Amino acid sequence: MTRHTFELVIFDWDGTVVDSADRIVAAWLAAVRDCGMFVPEPEAVRELIGLGLDDTFHRLLPGTSRDQRARVMACYREHWALRGSHPSPMFPGTEQALKVLADTDMLLAVATGKSRSGLDREMHAHGLHPLFDASRCSDDAPPKPHPGMLLDLLDELGVEPEAAVMVGDTEYDMAMAAAAGVAAVGVRSGVHNETRLRPFSPRAVLDHVAQLPTWLVQS
Repeated sequence: MTRHTFELVIFDWDGTVVDSADRIVAAWLAAVRDCGMFVPEPEAVRELIGLGLDDTFHRLLPGTSRDQRARVMACYREHWALRGSHPSPMFPGTEQALKVLADTDMLLAVATGKSRSGLDREMHAHGLHPLFDASRCSDDAPPKPHPGMLLDLLDELGVEPEAAVMVGDTEYDMAMAAAAGVAAVGVRSGVHNETRLRPFSPRAVLDHVAQLPTWLVQS
């Protein structure tokens, strides 16, 4: 059995494990349009994927009330469902990489801004649920970049911060890792480019999760 520097690898979901950005953006734009609100530029929505809902609304639709936000989210869920019953596709090579890591001595977890129902649905649809030892969602802890998700996972799995690494595609993932005292690895597959990731001093920035097993062996 291969031994690694890290005991725990924590993955973001959207933009890291699955290629879902276009679907998220399309559902958001359709939702705010249906609710008769200002429709932001697609790129403005895209760059906020992974951020907590309160921060997202504050940046995209400042001044909205609780009722307005609830209406937008209800519309969003409807449009998400209308865009297909199939889960968002995984990035090429990601499933194999996760299986390789699950066969080592490392623990695997997820820290995502998705809802619990959304994550569970996609995990089961892809058959990935058995590969992960724990997860935290927007229902379970404060949103990114608050470190709560990572601190909860470390506590549940009995891992020290220096023995864990967070893998994500956004500066919110990198900032969350830094706040929790956890190493970070960025991936270019999602919504933020390397220029957005580098200021948080990730150990590496990879093209995609498929390269992670090789990097972990060499790190």
